Amino acid sequence: MPKTKMKTQSSASGMVLLEVVLASGLFAMTAMAVVAGLHSCFQSLGKMRLESQAADLAITKVSEVHVGLLPPEDDGPNEYEEDETLVDWTWEIVTEELEIELETDAPPMIQVQVIVRHIPSGYTYSTRFLTPTPPETEGEEDGEELAGGLGQ
Repeated sequence: MPKTKMKTQSSASGMVLLEVVLASGLFAMTAMAVVAGLHSCFQSLGKMRLESQAADLAITKVSEVHVGLLPPEDDGPNEYEEDETLVDWTWEIVTEELEIELETDAPPMIQVQVIVRHIPSGYTYSTRFLTPTPPETEGEEDGEELAGGLGQ
């Protein structure tokens, strides 16, 4: 009888060991799936943050053109010098004259494209808008004479 009792105990011990090994394997696979999901979420979050910041920077440049702080002419790529947190970003303005024939006396239009790039990731964001062609400016000499005449 003692031999039978030992076989039963070792069989039970073997089953417990098998259950522990299977449970550990299932736990490890579940943990890997959770970690992979979290990694994917963090990657998506980083990409969304990059896209959001690029859109904000581009809209800022569009606003600067609309307000008149930047002329609507080809410029760049330029670095953001006014903010140290934007060291990895560049901006560029590209213009294209449009030849649209309208029956009205509308001013000629140009298409202005603002391109913002994040250098380390290679991400590029671009937006376009139409604006009237700026009037031709006279030479710099006339402007200096006018400014000099006002000061006297």
